Amino acid sequence: MKHFFLFYILLCLIRITASGEAWGHFLQDTSREARLITTIPFHQFVDGVILVRACIALDQDTSLAKDTLNFILDTGSGGISLDSTTAAELHLPLSPSDVVIHGIGGSRTVPFVYNLSLLLPQLRVDHLSFHVNNYDMISALYGMHIDGIIGYSFLSKYIVRIDYDQQKLWIYAPGQFRYPEKGFLLKPLFAGIPIIHETLSNNRQQVKSFFFSIPVPAFACC
Repeated sequence: MKHFFLFYILLCLIRITASGEAWGHFLQDTSREARLITTIPFHQFVDGVILVRACIALDQDTSLAKDTLNFILDTGSGGISLDSTTAAELHLPLSPSDVVIHGIGGSRTVPFVYNLSLLLPQLRVDHLSFHVNNYDMISALYGMHIDGIIGYSFLSKYIVRIDYDQQKLWIYAPGQFRYPEKGFLLKPLFAGIPIIHETLSNNRQQVKSFFFSIPVPAFACC
C-alpha cells in the first residue's frame, strides 16, 4: 500500500493518507499559494530511509566547489548535522557547545559548525548551524559514507512533499497548499519533532499516551 505523510510545523497539523507521497511544512503565511521552488531526486533504502545529495558552503560563499555529500532526510532529527569525518576533511571550524543529542549511540554533547549553507538543486539555505556527530555506524549499515542528517532546521522552512513512487522531493515556499482527498487529520505537539497524543486499543484494553510521528528512522535529535 502507498503512503502519504503530511508534516505540518507550527500549525500543529499532520495529515496521513493512502497514496505514494508525503508533505511537510512550516507554514507562516497563508495569504498566498505555496510556490514550488525545486524538485530533488532521492534514493530510498530497503528500510525506507531517504538519501539526498547536497553540497555545503560557508555563508556568503557563492562557490559550489564543495563535493556533493550524502545526507539522510530524517524527520526525527531536531536540527541538521554533519559527520565528524566529513567536517574534518573539509577543515570546518568546530565550536564547542553544551547541546546534548540523543540517538542510537546514546547521549553526548556535540560541537557545532555555524553559518553554513546547504546547497540543493535551485535552492540555497543559508545561516544553518550543523551539529557534528560520528556516523561511522550508520555508514557501515548502509554501505556508503553518510555525511550528515537533514532534519528540523531544513523541514521547518518549507513545505516538503515526498513522492515515494517517483522518488522525488518537491520543495515549496510556505503558503496555502492543496492536499489530496481521503485520509485523516492529526493534531500533534511540536518539540523539534511531531508528538501525537493518541489512544491505542485492542480487544482487551486501551492505552492513551504520547507518540513520536516519524516516517523514517530517527538517528539523532537535539
